[in-house]
Amino acid sequence: MTGAWLRAMGLEAQISLFRLNRLNTLLGLMALLGLAAWLQAQQHAATDADSRQRALSQSGLRSTTEADRADPGAALQQAFLRLQAKLGDRAQAQQHVRSLFAIAAANDLALDQGEYKESLSPGGLGYQYQIVLPVKAPYRSIRRFCDQVLLAMPFAALAEVSLKRETVSDETVGARLEFTLFLQDREPPNLPKASP
Repeated sequence: MTGAWLRAMGLEAQISLFRLNRLNTLLGLMALLGLAAWLQAQQHAATDADSRQRALSQSGLRSTTEADRADPGAALQQAFLRLQAKLGDRAQAQQHVRSLFAIAAANDLALDQGEYKESLSPGGLGYQYQIVLPVKAPYRSIRRFCDQVLLAMPFAALAEVSLKRETVSDETVGARLEFTLFLQDREPPNLPKASP
């Protein structure tokens, strides 16, 4: 009995060593795959950082240069002029609203009423024209309308959206859309002079 027991124990030991060897091989393979994935992620991150830097330099944005540090007032003025070129014209506010209504009509949306409010932007460097519109239409029409407004008016932001259905099966959605138009006067305001 002792001989058979010893042979069984020896066989179990061999099986355990075989399993352990396979487990170590599997763990080693997993470690190598993890290392390869990490190296690929590092290479992708470096490539992505390079492409972002190229895109930044091609877009005309730049980091602070020696000339900017020497005359911060001029750098501030240049930054303001770049921002100002992207803002809508305050004198054209009513035309912007008409454009919004034309886009709504093109999407079969009826804008019966709305709330309009103009205010000075924080910092006093421009104006915000807030437009709140209640709309009732299919969701796709509302979504298409919002997308087209944002494409047509790059100085507009969709500040708030709230959607509500009367019933689950109802195709028509009640929406409250709040757009903010960022506008400017033609004359740039007097910017504070930076001290050296």
